[in-house]
Amino acid sequence: MRLLLLRGVVPTDLARTLPGVATWRLWHLPMSLLPDQVERLLACCDRGSPVGAAVARYLYEARPPCATRPVFVRMMAPYQDLEQSAVCCVVRRALARAGLDPEHKGAHLLQHSLATNLLRRGASLSEIGQLLRHRQPTTTQIYAKVDVEALRGIALPWPRRAS
Repeated sequence: MRLLLLRGVVPTDLARTLPGVATWRLWHLPMSLLPDQVERLLACCDRGSPVGAAVARYLYEARPPCATRPVFVRMMAPYQDLEQSAVCCVVRRALARAGLDPEHKGAHLLQHSLATNLLRRGASLSEIGQLLRHRQPTTTQIYAKVDVEALRGIALPWPRRAS
């Protein structure tokens, strides 16, 4: 419509009269790894040092003093949450070491994998939301559609054609 206006075919901008394209929030399935893939990923991580002791040492000796709640923060001012891009980089390197190449390699891949596996093993959405520290139940609802077997049990049968 805007092209028609620019070319002088129509005297008025009609683009605003067209309906928008419908989009649905959270229409896609969350990408996740299968449990054996998570095991491969974890097996590729260096577990040679005592992890709990290393985190405690970081908190007491290395973490900059700041008011933010997350455990890991930037090491240079301004002392704030570790940026998502930094976490994504760590996840991408670990996936490469494990020989895994999922479509999405972002920071939420492991969170989605945990939630999906817990749901398939019988955890409720409320329990998953608490574990993932979601503030709103609607945030956890994205996982309701990953349990295909449970969805089959509540799906209505396909209507048959009248003969």
